Amino acid sequence: MDSDLPASEVPAHSGNTLIDAVADWLMEQALGTTSAEELLEQCSLRLNAAGIPIWRANVSFQILHPLYRAMSLT
Repeated sequence: MDSDLPASEVPAHSGNTLIDAVADWLMEQALGTTSAEELLEQCSLRLNAAGIPIWRANVSFQILHPLYRAMSLT
């Protein structure tokens, strides 16, 4: 990063635009009505298309439910 640039002109990050697109898509979908299974499948497909091979994925998170403490998808 060049320290001669004003803060307003310094890029927030210099990441891969395909990965950024996947991250933007994921944040948008995660707040919607997309099922967890569909979210994991589509995220894996999009990461693979962006050049990150996904051979196996596992997502676990706590849920608010009277009978279950967590949910896991593989």
